[in-house]
Amino acid sequence: MIILKLWKNCLFIMLSGIITAHAVEIKMVRFKNMVDNDFARISEFITGNKDTQSRCVFRTQEDRKNGFYFIVKLDRDLNLLPKDSSLVLEWIPYGKTKAQQSQFSFHNSPKHSKEIYIGLTGKDAPQKTSSVPIAWKISIHDQKGQSFAHEKSFLWE
Repeated sequence: MIILKLWKNCLFIMLSGIITAHAVEIKMVRFKNMVDNDFARISEFITGNKDTQSRCVFRTQEDRKNGFYFIVKLDRDLNLLPKDSSLVLEWIPYGKTKAQQSQFSFHNSPKHSKEIYIGLTGKDAPQKTSSVPIAWKISIHDQKGQSFAHEKSFLWE
């Protein structure tokens, strides 16, 4: 009888973990034009070493830092996302009608962060600060490609 109760409790805990793993909420999305120095940390000035572990940063042109960033705040740390999750950014550039899309993997991202910086950089960056995307959608997908969290601008769709 005791073993049966323990088994039921273990099963409940395992199933609730599976169910809540996908219950991620995007709490907020804000925007910021950023340049190279915006990514410098105080510790970098003191030690001289680059800090690559404290922020989750994705860029449409990985070798370019200057650009327009979506700063996404989640309700939980990235380490609680399902294994092999990915982020999809869709946006319509100012003056265009066709959406563009970029997909990013959380595989090497900092695990104890709730913020994600997604930059439109290089050729994707708005040419003027007034030329921000007219519509956008951010979604987080599991390894099967199913979206389990998303946020979009009111002009999307």
